[in-house]
Amino acid sequence: RNVWIRDNWGEANARSGTDRNACEQTRRGGFAAWCGLPFTAVTMQFNAPQTTPSAPTSPAGSCYFYVTSCPQAAITPNIWIRDNWGEANARSG
Repeated sequence: RNVWIRDNWGEANARSGTDRNACEQTRRGGFAAWCGLPFTAVTMQFNAPQTTPSAPTSPAGSCYFYVTSCPQAAITPNIWIRDNWGEANARSG
């Protein structure tokens, strides 16, 4: 049975989620050695980190924010969110 398995350890400890060489070479070699296989028997797939999507450009006079996480509030991460409170109360728009 062939299935893809995410390299959670490598992402947390060996930069395999942000560095193509760490994923496709270093971790590949690590898996091959751990499994007792030749290097060529292991296939790795690097998925580059998602870049921040383009900011909204309308409507005029609006303000948006983007966060990757917010432990202090229940804010949805990784999307542009209109700052309705700031527009209404802090002249941010």
